[in-house]
Amino acid sequence: MCAIGSGGWEVLCECAQCVLRACRNAAAAASKVGKHALEAPADASAALDEAGSRKGLGKRADRAVRQLMEAMTLALRQGRCSTLAASLCAAKAGEAASLILSLAKLPPSGSRLTAAVGAPQLASLMSRVSEVLSDMAAAVSDAADHAMATATAACDVVRKAESVRELVAAAGGSKSDVDSSSDGSDSEEGDENVREARRK
Repeated sequence: MCAIGSGGWEVLCECAQCVLRACRNAAAAASKVGKHALEAPADASAALDEAGSRKGLGKRADRAVRQLMEAMTLALRQGRCSTLAASLCAAKAGEAASLILSLAKLPPSGSRLTAAVGAPQLASLMSRVSEVLSDMAAAVSDAADHAMATATAACDVVRKAESVRELVAAAGGSKSDVDSSSDGSDSEEGDENVREARRK
């Protein structure tokens, strides 16, 4: 649009309004995703509590628990990144708002604006608007990337929490049941030792 000159002025103004709205929407969406990820999922916490109350779940379950904890840590980290990206996006939108909204007060026709301020001044203004839009577009792209990574990490937590619950359920008894079973095994082993000693 800058290369076109006055002929691209009206299109550039319309693009500016669209980019400003996109920047504000991206900031709001990325912030929402980030804040959600910063809250420990109830299902994941419950799965860890269930696993912690059991004993002798086995290597597979232990590995699943570790993977769940790592996934929760990653989701938390991504949530922080998404929140920061949203703040930057909102800041860019705030900085650009006054400039972009002021464009509506100028003549919509590039030829009329050129006649009023001159071609060099119009070119300088269009270049400035283009730089602002580029900065906002970069912020939107960054916020979108972080929001997507955060959403993916949050979904991974849900899947791993479900895996832990399934493994815990498959393991059976509670910690007390396992302890009782262990005590019974020790007692039976002791009785067997006594009988063996008597036979000798």
